[in-house]
Amino acid sequence: MSYKRFFAILTLCLLLVSLPSCGRIIIRDISDSMASDTDPYDTDEPYISDDLVFSEYEKYIGENGKNQLSKYLDQLSIGRLDGATVIIASPSMDYISPDSMNSELSRFVEVRNSAVEDALDIRLVSRNVSIKTLSRELKQSALAGKDRYDILMLPLNEVGRFAYDGLLIDMSSECDIELSHSYFNISSASAASFGGAVYGIAGDGSIMPTSISAVYMNTEILRDAGINPQKLYSDAAQGNWTWDEFLRCTDAVGVIEEFSTVTSQSLADSFPDMVFTSSGNNYLWLDSDGIATVGYDPESAADAIEYISALMNDHLAVVSSEYNSIGDFSKGKTAFAIEHLYVMSWLVNSDAQWGILPVPKGDEKGNYRSLAAEDTLVFAIPTASHDKQASADVITAINAASEGYVYEPFVSYNMNNVLRDNESVNMLDIILDSAVFDRGVTYDERFPSLAAITELVRNSASAEDWANTYDTVAKEANEILKDELPIYFVEDEPEETEAPETDPPETDPPETKPAETKPAETKPAETKPAETKPAETKPAETKPAETKPAETKPAETNPAETKPAETRPAETKPAETKPAETKPAETKPAEILPPESEPAETKPE
Repeated sequence: MSYKRFFAILTLCLLLVSLPSCGRIIIRDISDSMASDTDPYDTDEPYISDDLVFSEYEKYIGENGKNQLSKYLDQLSIGRLDGATVIIASPSMDYISPDSMNSELSRFVEVRNSAVEDALDIRLVSRNVSIKTLSRELKQSALAGKDRYDILMLPLNEVGRFAYDGLLIDMSSECDIELSHSYFNISSASAASFGGAVYGIAGDGSIMPTSISAVYMNTEILRDAGINPQKLYSDAAQGNWTWDEFLRCTDAVGVIEEFSTVTSQSLADSFPDMVFTSSGNNYLWLDSDGIATVGYDPESAADAIEYISALMNDHLAVVSSEYNSIGDFSKGKTAFAIEHLYVMSWLVNSDAQWGILPVPKGDEKGNYRSLAAEDTLVFAIPTASHDKQASADVITAINAASEGYVYEPFVSYNMNNVLRDNESVNMLDIILDSAVFDRGVTYDERFPSLAAITELVRNSASAEDWANTYDTVAKEANEILKDELPIYFVEDEPEETEAPETDPPETDPPETKPAETKPAETKPAETKPAETKPAETKPAETKPAETKPAETKPAETNPAETKPAETRPAETKPAETKPAETKPAETKPAEILPPESEPAETKPE
C-alpha cells in the first residue's frame, strides 16, 4: 500500500471518529425488499473496502455546517418580521416538520428551521392538510378576504389545478423574490409557469436530496465485462456519460449472461419518463406566446424512444415494482440498478463493490437531467395571504438555509458513512444538481386527458405504429391546451372584461337622451356636443360622468344599461345607484366562512 493511499485512509478514519452516530435516511419505503436483515447502522465502524480508490476530491471537508448556515442567512437582504407566526400548509410534512421524520435528515431540517426563525424573528408553524381540504379552504379564504395560510408546499402535480382555480399568486410580479438564486430550481419555476406568470418554485428547501434518481453500478461485474469503472467516473465528470455508453456497457455484460444488466424497482412506474426526460425531452413546453404545446415530436424523441425500447426489451433487464432490485444488486447479481438516492444507506454492508453515477443523458452537449417525481413539493403563495412579500422572504430564507446546511451535511454524512470512494462523492455532487421538472407532470391533474402524451412515451417500447399514433394524440392535446389554458393563464384577461363594455352602446342609443338629462352633474357635459355624438360614441359620455365616481362600474354599468335602465323612469336614479353599489358589497361568502377566523387568531402580525 502506497504512503499516499495509507494517509488517505487514515485521514478518512479520523474524520469518521469525530462524527456523531447517525440514523437511516429513507423517504419512500420499499424496505420489505432490503438486501440484508442486518441494520447497516448497527455497527460503529464504517465499511471500508480494500479496493478503495481515493482521489483528491475534498469539496465537502471544511468549515462547520452551522457556520455555513449562518453565512447563507446573513447574505440575505431580508428584514426581520417582529415575531410573526408564519403558517405553512402542505399535504406532506416530510421536509418541513422535523416531528414527522425520524432520521438524520430530520436533525438537519430542525437546525435549519431554528436558524430561519432566529434570522427573521418568526415562528414557523406547519399544518398537515389534505389536498382536498386545502383547496376548499383556500377558495373560502379568497371569497372572504381572510388569510388562513401564508405559504403552501404543494405536490408538483397539483400546482396546475390550484393556479387554474385562481388560488395562487404570480410570484414573478406580486412579490419581490429572486428566483435565479442557486438554491432555487429554475426548471421548477418554468414548469409551474404559464402566460408569463410563475405560480410556484421548488428548491433545496423542498426537493429532498434522497428523492433524486441515480445509477448504481457494480464495479466488479463491469471489470469482468471488460469495462473500466474509472473511465465511467471520468466520462460522467466531463459530461460525456450518455445512454449510448450505458447501452454499450449493458451489451458487454449481456455477453457474460450471468448477471442482470439493469434493474429498477422504485422507478419502475416512471422508468420510461426518466429515460425520456434525461435524454433532453419535455412533455410540454411554451411557445413564444406563453401557450403550452406538446414539447416533442417523433423526430426529436427518436433517440429517447430507441433507448426506452432497448432497455425495456432487454431480456436480462428487470424493471418492476415487485422485483427486489436493490436486494439482488447488493448480493452482486446486477450490473446496474437505477434507483432513488435513499437506497444508498441500504448498501453499507453490501457484498458488492459499488459506486454511483448520474442518470445518463442523450447528448454530450446537454445537462444531466433527473426527472423530479410528481409528488415533489413546490413552494407557492396563496392569493389570500395578507403579506405576500413576507411569505416570499420566508421561502427565500428556507431554501438558502437548506443549501447552506441540509445539502452540505447530507453529502458529508454519505461520504463518511455510506459511499466507498471519493469518485462517488463527486458524482453525488453532480446528481444533486440534476433535478428537473416537466409541465406535463404539473398540469396532468387539471387536464387528465393530457396524460395521453405521457402514456404514448411509456408504451413506446411495445408500440408498432408510434409515429402515426403521435399525430392523433398530439393534435388532441394541443387543442385542449389551446382551448383551456389561455382562459386563465394568458395575460389578456382585462381585454375579456372590457369586451362587454363595447356591446351595451348598441342598446344605449334609444336611452341616451334621458341618460344625459338625469344627472345634474353632467350639465356642462350636455352643452358639449350635440348629444348625438355621445349617443353614437357612448365612451365619450362614460368618461366624464361615470369613470370618476367609481372605476369599478364597468361591471355594474352592463346590467344597469340593459334592463334596469328601462325601469329608471325619472329622477329615482340616485336612489337606485346606491343600492346598486351595495349589492356587490353583499358579503354572503363571508357569512359562509366563520370557520376561517380560527387560523387568523394564530397569526399575530
